[in-house]
Amino acid sequence: MIATMAILPKNVSILIPAFGRPEMTFNAVQCAIQTNAGEIIISDDASGMDLFNLLKKFSGDKRLRIFHQKNNLGLWPHHLFLVNQASGNWIKFLQTDDSFSPEDLDNFCQWAEEDVALISMEPKYLYSDGRVEEVGRIKEPIVFEAKKFSGAMMMKGNVAGRPSYCLYQKELMKLDVSFWENEISADLVQNWYLGTRGKVILLPAGRVYCGVHGGQEGKKQTYHLIFSRLTNSLRVVGDNAEDEESKMFVSVYGLVEYAGLFAAFFLAMVRKGEFHLELLLKTWIKSFFLFIKCFSFPAYWKPCFYYFKFKFMDKSL
Repeated sequence: MIATMAILPKNVSILIPAFGRPEMTFNAVQCAIQTNAGEIIISDDASGMDLFNLLKKFSGDKRLRIFHQKNNLGLWPHHLFLVNQASGNWIKFLQTDDSFSPEDLDNFCQWAEEDVALISMEPKYLYSDGRVEEVGRIKEPIVFEAKKFSGAMMMKGNVAGRPSYCLYQKELMKLDVSFWENEISADLVQNWYLGTRGKVILLPAGRVYCGVHGGQEGKKQTYHLIFSRLTNSLRVVGDNAEDEESKMFVSVYGLVEYAGLFAAFFLAMVRKGEFHLELLLKTWIKSFFLFIKCFSFPAYWKPCFYYFKFKFMDKSL
């Protein structure tokens, strides 16, 4: 931790994309209200929830702005809508099933220098029965210089994590709609892009909590949907890659993730005792063509070199 704040919390816009779940939504707004953020913007994505009535307790707080979508935008376009409403120089998303403390926002602000694009805090996982799980992988702050973060992502995955864990410098974000489509993992793509624009800082766990419950979208995805989103995400990265390392990120990250996903799919069938050769072959064939579609760069033959380069040279995570 550094001694003074690089920015004040009033420079931060807290953005809350909501869809149903009134109790969680109320708690998320209450969490945001307790901070000194400059503005708090919440939008309901056409779920029919009456935010004005739900949040009337906070109506006196002039920082709070409420939107209702007439038509459902979908997960990531809804995030983009909120970013476009924000006036703050720094963006802090808060999913309605997550939370963080005012002290966490202060900690984020201490690291938000002008040349920093993304700051992420390792979360703790809060289960519906009250259990808390700590990862404890990051023991002290880790700083990646601009364009060096993709090396960590190649080997360790999307270590910056979901938007609730992060503070983004708005000016450095990519606000093109292709980066916020529902068919991609926009958090992965945005984290990669910000890593090419400025420093990325990973902080040890504070009190950022990720809520774990059965209603989460990630628990409902099929393996083919996960494969498809991965491929579409890597396609966006590839289309916007400006340097050799970014192109290698597509190959290496794709190689590792495809192998891991296919293995997880196979093991899930074995654990359930529902081994279906036909289903396995169909999924394998679909993923194979997605894999080929992904690996369409002239330098695709280099991923093994980059894999070992970062595996043995980067020990920060």
